[in-house]
Amino acid sequence: MQKVELRAVESGGYGLRTVFQSAGGKTRLIEGVLAPGGEIGPHTHPSGEDCGLVLSGVLTYWVSNSETISVLPGEVVFGWQQVIHGYRNDSSEPVHLLIFSTPGNNGLEYPGDGDAMVRHLPGAERKLTSAEGERQVCSEYSFFSFVTVGEAYADSGESLVVFVDSGEKRAYVFDREPVRLLPTRDKRLLRYAAQS
Repeated sequence: MQKVELRAVESGGYGLRTVFQSAGGKTRLIEGVLAPGGEIGPHTHPSGEDCGLVLSGVLTYWVSNSETISVLPGEVVFGWQQVIHGYRNDSSEPVHLLIFSTPGNNGLEYPGDGDAMVRHLPGAERKLTSAEGERQVCSEYSFFSFVTVGEAYADSGESLVVFVDSGEKRAYVFDREPVRLLPTRDKRLLRYAAQS
């Protein structure tokens, strides 16, 4: 298990940095900080996805070239393959993100909303909150859910599995290894699984 501390905001960092690359090279965890007024404009990925967990701040998330939704700390947004998405900070505070990107080189395009290759999904289906109980969201590349871990938690570890404690700004990464968590108290964690 690898523990990843997500502290870019505290260190005054801005921009993007890879904090973990899977052993098989297919998945990266990228810590990002968007300064006030910062933006990664609406785009798509022709051969992959990037999904983001807001760690702090309020994110304005593009769900088309003209429509956005607000995303609060602890919420996840989905930038599936061929679905328009983007990140913007309209607030006066930095937005701190953990981005899940898979597979390795997922490409980048800037199509119009009417482009035949664009898949359209309602904004409400584009995010997951911890308050949604045991809802699971998956794509052809990844799987997201929130889990409450109150006692020993184990999993087979056949792929990449990441647990994120957004309050503590810490990720626990299990890359092709058995998953074992031993919490000292109940914790609500984001569980992410993808190809290694």
